[in-house]
Amino acid sequence: MIDAVSLKYEICEGLDERLDGQLNDKASGIYATFYSIGMILAPIIGGPLFDAINYRGTCDFLGLCFILYTAFYFVFNVGISVFKQDKIIK
Repeated sequence: MIDAVSLKYEICEGLDERLDGQLNDKASGIYATFYSIGMILAPIIGGPLFDAINYRGTCDFLGLCFILYTAFYFVFNVGISVFKQDKIIK
């Protein structure tokens, strides 16, 4: 995440310690937030899903969700940038 932001905004690491610290703090905060949200939502969603369709059905349903999420991510994030021309830095 830090490398992507550094490349997009042309930030050179090591030149401004304050900016590097802020970037690292924000990346760490985003990671911790999503990790915590996953730890909270997993039992809330997984428990009723397990009760409704058993273990095998839960695994199949979540696998399908991950495949759809991956396809959605690829089409709208990676797929569009495949057709862009990169800037040549001299």
